[in-house]
Amino acid sequence: MEIMSNLNWLGGIVSAVLVFFLGALWYSPKLFGNAWLKHQNKTPEDIKGGSPLGAMGVVLAFNLLSAFLIMLFSALADDSGISFWFLVLVYALVAVTGTMQRMMFEMRSRVFQSIIIGHESLVILVIALAVRFL
Repeated sequence: MEIMSNLNWLGGIVSAVLVFFLGALWYSPKLFGNAWLKHQNKTPEDIKGGSPLGAMGVVLAFNLLSAFLIMLFSALADDSGISFWFLVLVYALVAVTGTMQRMMFEMRSRVFQSIIIGHESLVILVIALAVRFL
């Protein structure tokens, strides 16, 4: 249980909340929201109505889960000498390749894929930086 006592809880929680708001910005009309909708053949009116609170709660929960995993990587790296950034890279590659495989079979556009993978990669990087340096 030594690893559990070495977790950076502050970095994990701050990063999960930070990437939650980063996602809101990423998918806003100011950045990639309009292109994201267009490449799903949706309009802003299609996603209005109903409460987004359930989806927002799930997203925050998964952000916390990702942060916890990266917190474990950080503690493991400190205890074992394995490179933290190598572990983060492996995690990112597994996450991105899984997402890419699914999107290829769904026949998603390259623009859509780039938006999703860009966000996913940025989330992992921001969490890793916060966990390691906060």
